[in-house]
Amino acid sequence: MPNRRARAHALFALIIVSMLAMGCRAEFDIDRDVAAAGYQEAAAEAADDSFSFDDDDGLGAVEEDLDITLDEDGSFSFDFSTDGVGDEGRVIPDGPGSEPDRDMSWNTDPGSVLEHLASIAPPDSGLTFTWKTVAISDDESVTGPFPDGWEISEPFLGVTLEPGDDFDFFTDAELDAGCQGSCSPQDWGALMEDPELSPFVVGPAETVAVLQDLAPIVDGAPEGRLLVTLDPDASFSPASITVTRWSDEATHFLWCAVSLDEGDVDLWPVMADMCAAMRPDWIG
Repeated sequence: MPNRRARAHALFALIIVSMLAMGCRAEFDIDRDVAAAGYQEAAAEAADDSFSFDDDDGLGAVEEDLDITLDEDGSFSFDFSTDGVGDEGRVIPDGPGSEPDRDMSWNTDPGSVLEHLASIAPPDSGLTFTWKTVAISDDESVTGPFPDGWEISEPFLGVTLEPGDDFDFFTDAELDAGCQGSCSPQDWGALMEDPELSPFVVGPAETVAVLQDLAPIVDGAPEGRLLVTLDPDASFSPASITVTRWSDEATHFLWCAVSLDEGDVDLWPVMADMCAAMRPDWIG
């Protein structure tokens, strides 16, 4: 589906614009080996390069600075950073959402999971699931309900699940084994509450539809959390789903995320439960 693959290029540009518009901070460190001769002047000019812009949403100006250093061996590195306002509006939601008692009793075995998902999928969505095991890296696999007909990418920083053309353009899902830079057994629950590292940070425009700690799947593990946010004014993904599963004895947590485009927002209950039912094979 070339038209769906082409969106990766558009998304890259959109990510950069979104980071600036939301006032996020980002840092990129890139080393390039180049011949020293002829680059000193360009490096000096770029080192002074900065610009700012004002958005129309009242977020203020965002300053960008490019700092380039030319090393004696002919290589150069540069740091790119953005600092903007609006960070104070990005928080980890506290307290239950609209469905704090969401029933998870169905999440016991493959048969009950597939039956549950079939019962809540919109009849006209054509959404069905098959229980299978999918490798998401060289070392980790995930077992659970995967949507039929969705293309699963080759493992690289996790996998992406892309639907067919019957779904809206910006609808997709991702599965990954995360560690936020510290890949060792630890208190993952504390990381979920860390405003710098948590995957559950939300912006001021997002409305929390569901925020729930997930019951362990079997034998007290893994723990988990589910977050569904809705933003009717979002240009591309008005519904977002984030689910994590973890055990403090594991070196990574499972991260499942779904983005739903405008025409697919009504799929959020079934896609949220799809993520909640995923079993990370590296956690007993």
